[in-house]
Amino acid sequence: MTDDEIHGFLVEWLKATLNVAVIRAYQSGGEPAAEYVVVNFTGAEEVREFPSDVEFEDDQVQAFSIPLIEKDWTFSVHAYGEAPTDILRPLVSVVQVTQEKLSPFVIHDLSRIRNVPDFVNQEWRPRAQMDIVLRGLARDKVAIDVIEIVEFNLIRKGIE
Repeated sequence: MTDDEIHGFLVEWLKATLNVAVIRAYQSGGEPAAEYVVVNFTGAEEVREFPSDVEFEDDQVQAFSIPLIEKDWTFSVHAYGEAPTDILRPLVSVVQVTQEKLSPFVIHDLSRIRNVPDFVNQEWRPRAQMDIVLRGLARDKVAIDVIEIVEFNLIRKGIE
């Protein structure tokens, strides 16, 4: 999966879990009228220095190496509405109970929920923020050169 697909995957999971409108950060268009959540992808990093394993794939034309790299994807999640901390609070409980709908990822870390109101158009607007860290395996194919192995027999002539 690409980073963009993982971002979309989390947005869809949050929609189903929180039962409010969930949008990606920096989308064009107006904001939803009611309570809503905005998800911003902030980055990804490798958990370990080296891949946990390497798989190989061959499609008869090209060979590929697929290192299995354990990664963390970090997202900043913002809730807007009259009680924004209450919108995000169910995530803490959901993570304790089950994560099967997030497969092949797990929520590795949830930050504390921060109450951080915004000052917009000369008025305070309620907002809450938390970070979500998803952990999973990245499987990116890399084309490799293959050295073909061919059997051959040497026959020496003239040596007795």
